[in-house]
Amino acid sequence: MNYQDRERLRRLIGILDQIKAFNPDMQLQHAIAFLHIAVQPGINITELAQAQQTILQSASRHAHALAGAGKAQRGGLVAVGFGINGRTKALLLTDEGRRLSNAVAAALVNTGPLA
Repeated sequence: MNYQDRERLRRLIGILDQIKAFNPDMQLQHAIAFLHIAVQPGINITELAQAQQTILQSASRHAHALAGAGKAQRGGLVAVGFGINGRTKALLLTDEGRRLSNAVAAALVNTGPLA
């Protein structure tokens, strides 16, 4: 493994550390779903399932887990609402979700460039 590969892995560790600091019990699948929603606000469950290469039921479980993540202490990371056509569920970050996505983005900046 070369230096750049090690640096990429360090960057990934920094991101996972930010997520773990926010919620030590968050499952990796939920963290991945969260990142997909952060990158594409308004994504629906079908699109999330496709992005995660999983079935609809799993994507729905991940979204609902994120909607209730840390509920006792903070509030969910994701809000589930109706999409444009009224039949789909649009997934958006809550204020807590935006705080976490900003922390993750800062972890990327603080680890330096990968190029």
